[in-house]
Amino acid sequence: MKNYRFFLLLLVSLCATTTPLYPQSQPAKSLSLQEAITLALEKNPEILTARKEISRTLGLILEVTAQALPNASIGASYQEQDAALLENGGLFSRVPQSWRLDAQVRQVIFAGGQIRAAVKIARLTRDNSWFDFVETVGAVIESVRRQYFTIILSRELIKVEEESIALLEKELEDQKNRFAAGTVPQFNVLRAEVELSNAKPRLIAARNAYRIAQLQLARTLGSRIDTRTIGLDAPLYALTTPMEVVPFKLSSQEAQILAKQRRALLKSRRQNILIAAETVKAERGGYFPRVSAVGGYEIRSNSGSAKWDEALEGWFAGIEGRWNIFDGAETAGKVSQARANLEKSKIAYEDALRQVAVEVQEAYSKLQQAAELISSQSKTVEQAREALRLAQARFAAGAGTQLEVFDARVALNNSQVTELQARYEYLTAVAGIERVTGLAFEYETGFDDPLLRTGWIKKLLAQDSVTDKGDEITPAER
Repeated sequence: MKNYRFFLLLLVSLCATTTPLYPQSQPAKSLSLQEAITLALEKNPEILTARKEISRTLGLILEVTAQALPNASIGASYQEQDAALLENGGLFSRVPQSWRLDAQVRQVIFAGGQIRAAVKIARLTRDNSWFDFVETVGAVIESVRRQYFTIILSRELIKVEEESIALLEKELEDQKNRFAAGTVPQFNVLRAEVELSNAKPRLIAARNAYRIAQLQLARTLGSRIDTRTIGLDAPLYALTTPMEVVPFKLSSQEAQILAKQRRALLKSRRQNILIAAETVKAERGGYFPRVSAVGGYEIRSNSGSAKWDEALEGWFAGIEGRWNIFDGAETAGKVSQARANLEKSKIAYEDALRQVAVEVQEAYSKLQQAAELISSQSKTVEQAREALRLAQARFAAGAGTQLEVFDARVALNNSQVTELQARYEYLTAVAGIERVTGLAFEYETGFDDPLLRTGWIKKLLAQDSVTDKGDEITPAER
């Protein structure tokens, strides 16, 4: 029995030491920028929601179009009443039971333009949902690019801080050796220790930013994160696309023209104007009568026969109409609201034009700032590295001071961080410009742009530079 217990305890201990509580950590997934964008287009929750909105508007079209089509129905009824309610006398006596079967078709002939306007509104809403979908896709692509390069930036900043700490540790070790040899005072050792301690929080912050950036990208990509298989410090992705700066050749004026031509936000606002105009027509239809044609076939019990199962049958046809001569000014109130919404839609479109123009200018301002920083920092890192080498050499030869070495190290650290930040800002600024100009991806609308429509909407947009065909820029020309 003792041997049995011994082997049982040995088996349990082996299982406890060889079998982990959770599965082993999975290696980081290799991911390029294009692969990240593709994953986002497939699984991002915002994009999936926008797709469902398109499906909803397609169902709305079917619902509204049904009002313009004939409506066929079958009805049946059965009634039984107390004999005390029956009227006696005459040639025939009524029976206490009655029943009825009928099949009829109803077609609206005239509704004051309400049905036609409702169908147009449904179709415009479908088009609008597509433009909203395109706007959502552009915003998600920009987010993916920004978050992707944020991870790379954080990763590179970790390397910079680790290099800085390595230099400080080497400096501290050197100062300790010099202090032991009696060539430097203890102050140098204390100063080196303080500098090393002050540098560690920056490394901790960089590592934390790296973890958070990966989690944010995973959420945007719609990826599931299993905390049982992924450690806190384990990277989720091994990013393969570097932060390479490619000159952006599109001018600010060209970007403004492209934004007015391609930006889905502006197309959505123009659709809203058309929807509001059709809503005015639909509400105005309340002033007119509603006329329908009705026809069908009916079978019912004969109320004048003593036999309740004796039936009468035949066809019927007619015209039904209803006209609300006075509705307490309800229709007038609805028309007034619809006209106010139309004016609001026009104001919203004009504001959207200004918003897009400002977004283009802001993105270009950030792009210009980043380009200037990259230009100014192109040789600064190498110069700062050489300055640190010279400061260390001067201090080793007794011609320099410890303060010069620390200042040179701080200058190198700042120049490295500034150069990385400049490249990051440049790439994110390019992503912003491509979003606001509609160049983040190529798409076909499949619908008529409201800019090409005739009528008052064309007059409203007559001052819009996008209608000037001479200023148009195609992607091929770009």
